Amino acid sequence: GEQLGRHLAQLGHRRVGCTAPHTDLARARLAGLSNVITRAGGEVPAAFTFLSEFITGGDLNEVGPIEKVLDAQHRAKPDERVTAIMAYNDLVAVHIVTLMGQRGLSVPDDLSVVGFDGAMPRAYQGPDITSAAIPLEELGSEAARLLSWRIEHPHAPHRQVVLPTELHVGRSTRAIAANFTT
Repeated sequence: GEQLGRHLAQLGHRRVGCTAPHTDLARARLAGLSNVITRAGGEVPAAFTFLSEFITGGDLNEVGPIEKVLDAQHRAKPDERVTAIMAYNDLVAVHIVTLMGQRGLSVPDDLSVVGFDGAMPRAYQGPDITSAAIPLEELGSEAARLLSWRIEHPHAPHRQVVLPTELHVGRSTRAIAANFTT
């Protein structure tokens, strides 16, 4: 969240929304984003932050939390709107881009969109998503190692492994101000 927050702040974004599931990981990402945007003089407004049990349904018409962000954006006065949204992952970011297109809006002209994981659906035809890419192969290897360790040590304290992400800047974000400070 901090990495994406820094990228957005450097582009001049000071009001950023978020849509994600109600999980510890999502809350940690949101906290990282919020810390960076707040330090840059901005905010992650509650009216544009939706953590819920389900992010997407099987049909794009069932993506309630994403639609809530877009509806809040539509209802807000221009100076109260967000200029970017952080999606829980790249698939959710793709849903946001798709729904925006259905509403006659474009990314990044109307709203910048960022996600996590660096795993784009093959059939996606929109702008490349700016993403905090996760090393998925390394993630799988670490998960297997942790599972093996847990089987061998069932009563040992829980272990946590944090893997670094790499910022992949796509065409889903744009600068919104020529002069800004971070």
